[in-house]
Formats: sequence, C-alpha cells, structure tokens
Amino acid sequence: MKHIKIYEEYDKDDLMGLAQDLGSLGVRRIKFDVKFNDYEETKDYEKNAAESWECKSNPKNSLLEVSGTIGEETVDLDLVFSNGDKANLDVYYMTGPHSYGYSRDHSILTLNGREHIIPIEKYMDYLEYGSVVRSALEIYDEVKEKINDERF
Repeated sequence: MKHIKIYEEYDKDDLMGLAQDLGSLGVRRIKFDVKFNDYEETKDYEKNAAESWECKSNPKNSLLEVSGTIGEETVDLDLVFSNGDKANLDVYYMTGPHSYGYSRDHSILTLNGREHIIPIEKYMDYLEYGSVVRSALEIYDEVKEKINDERF
C-alpha cells in the first residue's frame, strides 16, 4: 500500500502505464466523446464496440479516448491509445448508388502525424463490422501492423 499516490502526483507516463496494466487485465474505461449528426441512437453500440476492441498488432495496447463526429456521409474521429499513438480517421463517402473512387470519396488515417490513404472500398469492408468506431480501430491496427512489418 505504500506505492499508492494521490492522482495529481502521477505524471503522464505513470498514468499511461497504469492504463496499459489495467487494459491487459481486461479493464476498459474509455473517454468517449463522439457527436452523432444523424445516428444518436447508435451511441451505446459504438461505445461498446470501442470498449471491447483488442489490438492485434500489440495486445498490451488499448484505446483510451475516442472523440469526433459521425455523420451520414462523413466521419472524423480522433483516437488516443495507451502506447502513446494518436490517430485521426477522416472519411467522406457519398451515400446512394455510385462508383467508389470516382467522386470525392476518401478515407485517410493520420497516425502520429503521418497520413495513410486507405481505399474507400477497404473502409466499407471494415464497416461490415457494423460499427464506425470499430472500423476505425481495425484500420488503425492494420496500418500499425504494416508499419511494424516495415521496421523488421
């Protein structure tokens, strides 16, 4: 019990380490601040999808925070992870019948300041999980695995 400190005495690295330790035990407390332009009724579903996600590229990594907006044709999500990664997923897709890739459709994951273009078709494939937030997390995981493979 002598290691317990008052919350204010912890620095950022201590808190990140603690969150990572708790995440490895299955404890998930995520700051979830997503605005829904059209689908407010899906908020609980999206939050549950975020809390149940497990990182394949690094099992000790966990999601700490999700913020941004989800609309009918746009997604702009900011993601913060326990390993220090910060990601933004910016998606624009036209609803209705059209050929993806021939309009302004785009899907860009910015990870720690570096842009990764994701084909809109791949985003739509991930959307089959049924959750916009889960799709963003799966794209993050895929990009992270690719970056890790390039390093080795």
